[in-house]
Amino acid sequence: MIAEARRTLVLDDSEGKWTGLGIFDELLKDPWVRHAAEIEVAKDGIERASNSLSRFVKLRHILTNYKLGQESTSYLREVIDTYLLGFDAASIALCGAMMEQILREIIASKGLMSQGELRNSRPTGLSLLETINRKKQISRSGYAAAKCIMAQRNIVMHRHLGRHETLQDLALELIGDLGSVLIEMGNEPEVLKN
Repeated sequence: MIAEARRTLVLDDSEGKWTGLGIFDELLKDPWVRHAAEIEVAKDGIERASNSLSRFVKLRHILTNYKLGQESTSYLREVIDTYLLGFDAASIALCGAMMEQILREIIASKGLMSQGELRNSRPTGLSLLETINRKKQISRSGYAAAKCIMAQRNIVMHRHLGRHETLQDLALELIGDLGSVLIEMGNEPEVLKN
């Protein structure tokens, strides 16, 4: 079945029978096979798109005074788009990447490290978070939310990608945690009160 074959990106070629054949390219030259493949891809896309409205309703709208940088804004778009279309593991990974970017922005804007130092030292997300925490630039609740985002991202990326039944809820929870951190950062004087 061509639709299932399109999902296989790595073939066992230990006997050398697939090398150089271009079998999938040849198959896709047949208009009927190509049409069948396009229908399978479209069905997958339509299913994801029709489920996106119910996912959209679950998102909480967040108002914050925190001004996102250009990179964080790009990450946010991707976090939401991947969640809406059901790519939960990708959304979780992007939540972690966005959190790291926000931490970089805060560290640079507070003068805790320069952009050059951040580029050269290439700190992990957790070390960025520890830097902000040591300098008392985040509350306990903000710290806990940010740490949860990065820990869950690491679990999904390195250990438990196959647990699909819980990834949607986890993605939604981490998007909420991102929102909590953004709200807190937008209310900067409140950070040190907790």
